[in-house]
Amino acid sequence: MSIYQELKRRNVFRAAVAYIAATWVVLQAVDVVLNNIDAPVWIFQTILLVLVVDMIQGFTDPACPLGGEADAVIQTQLTSLSVDSLVVTGLTASGCVPATVVDGLQHDYRVVVPREAVGDRNPEAHKANLIDMNAKYADVLDLVEVLDQIPVVQSVV
Repeated sequence: MSIYQELKRRNVFRAAVAYIAATWVVLQAVDVVLNNIDAPVWIFQTILLVLVVDMIQGFTDPACPLGGEADAVIQTQLTSLSVDSLVVTGLTASGCVPATVVDGLQHDYRVVVPREAVGDRNPEAHKANLIDMNAKYADVLDLVEVLDQIPVVQSVV
């Protein structure tokens, strides 16, 4: 079975369309709210980055029903784009986030975790996992530091 057939069998394409639609709705609402409070542009950009990384994480997480073969597809895309670093965010610092960090490290990426863009239900577990990830697998940095390290890409249109 080809990768395309397996992704189709697992409804990856439907899930991606649904995620993109939901992300668009969230971004529209966030844009309206941020415009009304005159928030800096970087806040919107950070939210967009978090949503994109979350989507990639969701499709590459082995625990995800879409995982496995989707990992190979995304790895190919990242390689073709000459990506050498990953910014990992998420809601479970004791589960999906460390798993994704380890996956990134195993694929020879420099992995960065913005401290403010990771959460967990248990504050003690959250703190312990950030310390563990920083000691072993990733650079855990303040969000401002991470944003300062991301180069601004100019459109060539």
